[in-house]
Amino acid sequence: MLKKGFVPTLHHAEPIAGENRELLIPDKGIYVFDDLVVLKTAMSPALLLEAAVIVNPDDDALASTDTFRLAVAESVYEMLQNSR
Repeated sequence: MLKKGFVPTLHHAEPIAGENRELLIPDKGIYVFDDLVVLKTAMSPALLLEAAVIVNPDDDALASTDTFRLAVAESVYEMLQNSR
């Protein structure tokens, strides 16, 4: 996603209620968050990808475009292809 110009936000690491997550790899926006039910109960390896923050009006507008969605999908596909 970095190669396609996406920039990670670090808002989940802010010391505020509901956030304050451990930031594992800052330059990639990767956090430790072991308490998400969908990840905690998964029977197979799982990953949660947050490509936009819909409470941010700019992100919401961008995430509504086909161009953005295609860029995210291509990024995930390329990551999976490169992990083989």
